[in-house]
Amino acid sequence: MNPAGQIALRPAAPGDEEFLRRLYAGTREAELAQIPWSADQKDTFLKMQFEAQQQWYATVYTAAEHSVIVYQQQPIGRLLVLREADAMTLVDISLLAEYRGQGFGADLIERLIEEAKHSQRLLRLQVQRANQGAMRLYRKLGFVITGGDQMYCRMERRPPRPPISPAEISLREVSAADDAFLLQLYASVRADELTQVPWSHDQKEAFVRQQYGAQRQQYATEYPQGTHQIVCVGGEPVGRLYRARHNDVDHILDITIAPEHRNAGVGSAVLQGMMREASQARRPVTIYVETFNPSLRLFRRLGFRAESQQGFQLLMRAEPTR
Repeated sequence: MNPAGQIALRPAAPGDEEFLRRLYAGTREAELAQIPWSADQKDTFLKMQFEAQQQWYATVYTAAEHSVIVYQQQPIGRLLVLREADAMTLVDISLLAEYRGQGFGADLIERLIEEAKHSQRLLRLQVQRANQGAMRLYRKLGFVITGGDQMYCRMERRPPRPPISPAEISLREVSAADDAFLLQLYASVRADELTQVPWSHDQKEAFVRQQYGAQRQQYATEYPQGTHQIVCVGGEPVGRLYRARHNDVDHILDITIAPEHRNAGVGSAVLQGMMREASQARRPVTIYVETFNPSLRLFRRLGFRAESQQGFQLLMRAEPTR
């Protein structure tokens, strides 16, 4: 049995303070190991920081629900969640070091995702940029970066949009009039990583333009027979599909749906249509997907399987159906 499925939550009580102090100290252990302080200095610092955190939570998140995470009748972590009419905020989730990496955190977050999805609420959180393990987990679970500063980034996961009828979805060839839309679409793909660099707005805009131009040139040079199409819903552009046929394989160079139109079945409908066409011609469909990309779940659900891996790039392949 998966141990993560056996965890429970109970309301935090005054008697949990010593445990919560120990839990907090564990979250700062790696950081303090790099500072040449005595044990007493570290203890004093941790006490001050813990009390400041508790005061901050009590002041800013007054209505938040504070729970202790329990496994086999023992406290192993804390969960602090603020529930509002249109949003849920994951204020804090912490686990003792010996219980990390076993799926406990992911299980709790997936529970919150289901709750937010059921109630059609936004789920948001803040995470330290240095916590790359948590960042990877949140991305894998469908969170996207929406802002932040040099130390923290804000992430959110929106509830699924109402499904769009396949009859409303269409493809048309790209024209010169689509340049501004395609640039904006490309910028949305790079938005997460650009929140992590200390550049001005103009510097980021210049970088995106340069990278977008380089991508267009690369595709045009390497795939001169490629097909570049705009994905439309009700005639309005919402994404793009770039594909090329190579060695009797239909290869997807890029499929991107604008953030505000994701989770409504648009990407699935476009992919399924392409897969039907390829199957009729007895051709497989391939695409490269990053191992951390949330869309990997969609491709697997549609029948794609990993054929090979180069670094963090997976070559996914769907065989023609009979």
